[in-house]
Amino acid sequence: MHTELAEARAEIRRLTIDTARLAFQSWPWEAQRSTHNALARCRAKEAKLAARIDAAEQRTAKLMKAAESSGNPLLFAIAYVAAGVAAEAA
Repeated sequence: MHTELAEARAEIRRLTIDTARLAFQSWPWEAQRSTHNALARCRAKEAKLAARIDAAEQRTAKLMKAAESSGNPLLFAIAYVAAGVAAEAA
């Protein structure tokens, strides 16, 4: 998911540059509108991915805290591995 977020941010940068170029060129309104729409879609995707990453990190922190407070080393080890898998999946 971190890769998708980086790709979304790169696409936003590219589209922002394209939008700035359009502002100084005499392209038809249709081209400007499609670029603005693509930029809005990318920003929405970026926000959605960032929210998913934040939620996964919060769940991981909660799981680790519960495992730590249990005092059971086996449970802590299982939670540690599960947190790593969850972080990779996110």
